[in-house]
Amino acid sequence: MTPDPERVPENLRAGRRALDALAGVSILSDWHRREGVSGWVLRLRLRADVDVPGPVPACTNWYVVADASYPWGKVTFCPDRDGGIAGTYPHQMHNSMGDRRWPWRDGHICLDTPGQHITRMGGGLPALGDPHARLHDYCVRALEWLSQASRGALLSDGDPFELPHFPASGGCHVAFLEDAVSFAGWSSSSRNHGLVRMTRTEGRSPFLAVREFQDPQGSAIATAPWGLGIEGEEVNGVWIRGSRPPVVPPWGAPTTWEELLAAVPELERALRGALGHLPATSATLLLVGFPIPERVGDPPRCMHWQALDLPQPPRLVARGFRNTSEGRWQYYRSVVTRRSPITWHNTENWASGRFSSRGQLPAALRSRQVLLLGAGAVGAPVGEMLVRGGVVDLVVMDGDVLSAGNLLRHTLGLAHLHLPKAPSLAETLNQAIPTARVRGMGQAFPPSPDPASAGVRECTVAIDCTAEDGVLHHMETFQWAGPMIFASLSIGRRARRLYCYLARADAFPHARFLELYAPWASREQQEGQSDDLTWEGTGCWHPVFPAVHSEILLMASLGVSELASFVEKPWTSERFSVYEQVWRDGYPEGVARIDGSAA
Repeated sequence: MTPDPERVPENLRAGRRALDALAGVSILSDWHRREGVSGWVLRLRLRADVDVPGPVPACTNWYVVADASYPWGKVTFCPDRDGGIAGTYPHQMHNSMGDRRWPWRDGHICLDTPGQHITRMGGGLPALGDPHARLHDYCVRALEWLSQASRGALLSDGDPFELPHFPASGGCHVAFLEDAVSFAGWSSSSRNHGLVRMTRTEGRSPFLAVREFQDPQGSAIATAPWGLGIEGEEVNGVWIRGSRPPVVPPWGAPTTWEELLAAVPELERALRGALGHLPATSATLLLVGFPIPERVGDPPRCMHWQALDLPQPPRLVARGFRNTSEGRWQYYRSVVTRRSPITWHNTENWASGRFSSRGQLPAALRSRQVLLLGAGAVGAPVGEMLVRGGVVDLVVMDGDVLSAGNLLRHTLGLAHLHLPKAPSLAETLNQAIPTARVRGMGQAFPPSPDPASAGVRECTVAIDCTAEDGVLHHMETFQWAGPMIFASLSIGRRARRLYCYLARADAFPHARFLELYAPWASREQQEGQSDDLTWEGTGCWHPVFPAVHSEILLMASLGVSELASFVEKPWTSERFSVYEQVWRDGYPEGVARIDGSAA
């Protein structure tokens, strides 16, 4: 393709000109278009400081693909099929030949600075929006990447551990739950193969949830603690495990059965044992497991699983093979020793600890069973914040149903209209987090004396979001199983204030709460005299509590933060806080905490 300078955007030309004085970079073909590629393409030759002889040539050819919005958007460096690197290295996508329409391979390398995508929080690229600097900086990084790759220095001790990129061409998405606790169980087990039971979820984005690992006889070895929202068809598979990740040097994933068994030789024995049990199952999926560390150089701390398709078993006795366990293995061995390709599937660890860096509530709160009283405008967002923060054992109680008026300031929607709020909220929260076990009870507190109420007594935290004195009274007289943490969260008119009372006690201290809240109740009443009360519809006059949904969410989040802080301070027996919105010249300035005793 010949370059067309007239059509090339000026920012791309500026980026190209910035490479003229950069040592080690030569332009082989200027910016041009390629059929089927949305961006612009530039062909380079990079001469890096590499060890000779070594795995990386001193000169390598590359294709740069940049979005038309450059210096914004994506910029990728892909090895040239002609004169580019052929192996897969750390910090690189699997370097297959790729789409035959294009002259580059699939293995684009990672040249982004950690934190680049959160630049406003610090640690990003100052040159991200500079057309002269961005491509220049990427070329400098590419030269350094090649230099480190030649010396085997792309992964250093202490770096976060990185799996090789498994190119997923299969249509399944498989999720499993593994952490340090489950790894201890695997470490004490000598089993290296068996059966696996999975659930194929329903919906627009179905996935397979790995529920249980079994021995070849079907006895459970490890069971995953999925939540109540993981429902669907049961799917069977088989599993094997080895002592290390399957890697084709320098850091590629196996793409054939021959490469897989050569990378981790003990997998062949495990595979032989697993496949001998296939005729009794309908398994078409294999999970390959191996231990991984959190950081390079550290001992393993977690088991990882990677899913792939099994070779299809013979329906009848294949010619030359007996229909016995040994005969079936010999048949499979004849299949997997050939260079038949592996079909990998997207496989992820969804254990809560894997996502903790995105933010979680304190472990002292996450580990508790929580009772939420009220699934209305305040209770519903409080419940969602708790569950998304890691509180997976939650009981919700509310005897009301969702009405049309509730939709303006509720997390539920039309799908739950005229249905009980508590079970509907539980259903929604169980779909929010895969490990959530939220139970909804469509009745007001206290619970009726039936087996379903047993879960209420097991809770050690009770949060009232009803703003009803009757509920607080019942919280005082209810026979709790042991010491409790109580929370009362209520908001004032128009959500201007949040009233948050927290206490450690065997029963809710109702009288003490009323003593602290009484002056604020009088103040709310006085301030409300100038407000016109509103109501919905026609008929019996019934005032509606005025508050905007966004401001209710603000106050609900403060209440959850207060609770999280209180739970982490076991020496604190009581806390009463009032939060008040602060406005200046018609604009919000924030929220101020007021001494609750100074009404």
